[in-house]
Amino acid sequence: MGTIFALATPVGQSPICVFRVTGQGCLTSLHEILDSDVDKARVFYKRSLVWQGSFVDTVGLVFFESPSSFTGEDSFEVYAHGSLPIMSKIVSVFEGCGFTEAGPGEFSLRAFKNNKISLVEAESINDLIRSGSSNEAAAISGVFSGRFESQINSLSERIDSLRVLVEGAIDFSDEDEDFESHLSAVLPELSLLLDDLVAFFGGFAFREEVFSRKKVVIVGPPNVGKSSIFNRLLGFERSIVSGVPGTTRDFITSGFLSGGFSFDLIDTAGLRITKDDIESSGISFAKKELKEADGVVIVVDHKTLGELDNLRETVVSCGVENIHVVLNKSDLEKPKSFPGHYVSALTGENFSKLRNALADLASDQPLDKNQSFLVRKRCSFLFESCVEHLKNAIGKLENDEFSEVVDIVAEDLRLCRSSLDEVVGKKLPDDVLGDIFSTFCIGK
Repeated sequence: MGTIFALATPVGQSPICVFRVTGQGCLTSLHEILDSDVDKARVFYKRSLVWQGSFVDTVGLVFFESPSSFTGEDSFEVYAHGSLPIMSKIVSVFEGCGFTEAGPGEFSLRAFKNNKISLVEAESINDLIRSGSSNEAAAISGVFSGRFESQINSLSERIDSLRVLVEGAIDFSDEDEDFESHLSAVLPELSLLLDDLVAFFGGFAFREEVFSRKKVVIVGPPNVGKSSIFNRLLGFERSIVSGVPGTTRDFITSGFLSGGFSFDLIDTAGLRITKDDIESSGISFAKKELKEADGVVIVVDHKTLGELDNLRETVVSCGVENIHVVLNKSDLEKPKSFPGHYVSALTGENFSKLRNALADLASDQPLDKNQSFLVRKRCSFLFESCVEHLKNAIGKLENDEFSEVVDIVAEDLRLCRSSLDEVVGKKLPDDVLGDIFSTFCIGK
């Protein structure tokens, strides 16, 4: 494998950008791109980055020698100013050194292949980056910390010990071995192992089932300030604002953080009867988003209060239960009584309360107190297979002569161990690994 590089921070203007580089022998290139040498690993240096005699930027740099790095290879990181022209120049420098831009998850894949992390740990890194709540992050950290793999290894060792007994009986079946003595040792241990496996698997939650990115949809009549509210919540101009009704023809989505919880906030076309084909399509999109929403904010103003009941009926008919009603433009007229929140997208009045309400709509779902680990759904089938093979082995030993079923029991134990190996990533084909790591971020 050659040397790869990637930008590890988001593209865009920022005080600092970080590039990562890894590959055996990549450290020999440092003398070509720095104004003076660096000689100690894990020490942060300030240097001038130069290329072909021209100054590029003043950077921070730290390097790691194989095998004491994340990937297990020679690696270094460059901390530069977060300007797009600077980033572009650094990319040109690395390409000039013969480095190749990394694909999604390629750093983690190399760490996995070099036995620096297991597959479930690699998956947990990606999940941790994408986590949207404190509960989710805490559950993922249980896997990333190594506790999960430690327990898997312990269970695997117990299976191996039983396999030694069972396969030993096969190897010495022609001698006067006492099969009953093997049976008396194997069967109770298998039953205990099954109980422990079931208890261990009962402590799992599956990320795809427990946590998913929630959707909160903003709906209402045209020109009540939905897009203004959307922009005010985000803190920047993401949606076009106009006094002309029907400006939003499609729907606009942006990530939003409130109360420590991350979710998708969606601005939709105004709900009304219209002959404009494009606007009508936008309204159809809005109704489709409603059917997939975890929560809805209905926005009205003083002129459209009479439409509130019909709007609520439309939202409820789409299957939405979590609804908040918002009266906008409170700077023009203070409401005497209103069954919801009143805000001003112009002045920002009461937006802190609205943000808290949105956090409630997409509330964090806690794990069951008995669930310790958050893992991928792919593990579910492997866990079920593992338990099924153990049950099959126990059933054979309970109902048949040991000498007659010893081969079947040995195979069940082998398959059980193989399932646990797949959980942590041993003996997985490259195409499966490719599918898993292709979902990772660039630079991770």
